[in-house]
Amino acid sequence: MASTTFSFGGTQLGWTLSPFFGEPDMPFILFREIESNFYIGALDLFFRLFS
Repeated sequence: MASTTFSFGGTQLGWTLSPFFGEPDMPFILFREIESNFYIGALDLFFRLFS
């Protein structure tokens, strides 16, 4: 059960820290606006792939 909690927390933390682990072609921005959370982004990507 604890590993599931850590997994959910880790994905959200990775989403929040994405400026530090982003794409090399994009400019570095220390504080960027957070559009949503990891789960909304994953669902959006899923629906864009299959629509």
